[in-house]
Amino acid sequence: MGYEMNIELTTDVSAIPDLYFKYAILVARYQGRFVFVRHRERQTLELPAGHREPGERIRMTADRELREETGAMEFDLHPVFVFRVPSYDAHGQRTDAAASLVCFAEIRTLGPLDPAFEIAEVKLCADLPENLTYPEIQPVLFRQVREWLAGHTITGQNRMPDVTMHGELGELS
Repeated sequence: MGYEMNIELTTDVSAIPDLYFKYAILVARYQGRFVFVRHRERQTLELPAGHREPGERIRMTADRELREETGAMEFDLHPVFVFRVPSYDAHGQRTDAAASLVCFAEIRTLGPLDPAFEIAEVKLCADLPENLTYPEIQPVLFRQVREWLAGHTITGQNRMPDVTMHGELGELS
């Protein structure tokens, strides 16, 4: 890629006021496999994520995005860390303090995708896939959540083969 990205991570989620959060990013697991999504306009996979809506608290954003992008119906949501990529102006002054809340979700029930949203398919993977939309950032976030999971007891950690679910019906292939 030719450059080094300056990434800030902190596990003290409560230290960041809710108003600084702009995005929610989710590392989700269903039946022992990690959940990745493919946007209708791309051929690559990504972690479920999205912008915070006006008047929405960031935990509500995480909940909404998980439902919209994966079809998750029943799940447990765990805030894991705060992620930021700071921006600087021409004088080296920091210009953007927007943060992303990175959560882990253990999905118990997965339903069909809503065709009104931008996700074309959900892919269930045993590990991080190679064809990522954001290859500079997503592996870092995924590894951090995997490290967090290593220190927590959460059910459903069996490794299983990859599965793809398509379109409105969420059929398995």
